[in-house]
Amino acid sequence: MPLVRGFGDLRSLIEVEHAARALGPTGKLMVKLNNSYSGLGNAIVTKDDRPLASCPTSFSASDENWTTFAEKVAERGAVIEEFIEDRPLYSPSALARITPGGAYDVVATHEQILGGPNGDVYQGCTFPARQEYRAELGAHAERIARILAGRGVVGLFGIDFFAVKTDGGYRTLMCEINLRIGGTTHPFGAALLTTGASYDPGSGTLVHAGRPKHYVATDNCAAPALRGRTPGEVVKLVHDEGLGFDRESRTGNVLHMLGGIPKYGKLGFTSIGDSAEEAAELHRRTLVTLRQTA
Repeated sequence: MPLVRGFGDLRSLIEVEHAARALGPTGKLMVKLNNSYSGLGNAIVTKDDRPLASCPTSFSASDENWTTFAEKVAERGAVIEEFIEDRPLYSPSALARITPGGAYDVVATHEQILGGPNGDVYQGCTFPARQEYRAELGAHAERIARILAGRGVVGLFGIDFFAVKTDGGYRTLMCEINLRIGGTTHPFGAALLTTGASYDPGSGTLVHAGRPKHYVATDNCAAPALRGRTPGEVVKLVHDEGLGFDRESRTGNVLHMLGGIPKYGKLGFTSIGDSAEEAAELHRRTLVTLRQTA
């Protein structure tokens, strides 16, 4: 399986330095902390002949620096990879499941929506992944799930990839495995349970009564105007604006993370439609409504 070039299991800044030199004398590199989330443990380094801590570096977490980052490398460990410069560059992911009996399957593929100063912080996702490489993602994820099942892993987990445009289509590179519930887990569960749809591995889509279901989700909708509101008030607002979930059409918004509204004005939601365009437009309208609420 194609992988991004790099080294793992690094436990000190010295080990990261040695690995960086092994990848080449110059160029951009990505250093990633273990046990981080949403890309906030990443640092992009423009490597030259100086030590890493003296090279131009952009940390994804706003309060990070080389002193704090080195301490976290020693505590958690890290990996280092070449930085993929190709454009356009897509960041799809696959969601897989292993049951206690050792059975495994791939339950979804997504396109990750990324932001932040380096364009690598998770903001949300769309379902499903692009058709051009959806089947390849599923095949790679199934192979990984089979190996992990043989090693006793149980539960839902995500696998992140890069997809690079080539003359003949796309080249996919595995980026990382996240052995935990991640940002795409809840949206998939919300869409599955509310629509009654089933995942079709052949097409990589959710289907109910012969009709596909699509969604766009975020867990990072920050709306300062919502601070001080109650979850019930926001649920009513969404419903009154015609943006709530409709049981007959099985489309609309499913809200989550409502506990963050009163203090932070922050919540997440999954916008479900019968087409990619319908889901995207519903998501856009909902963001505008929540952020412009007086």
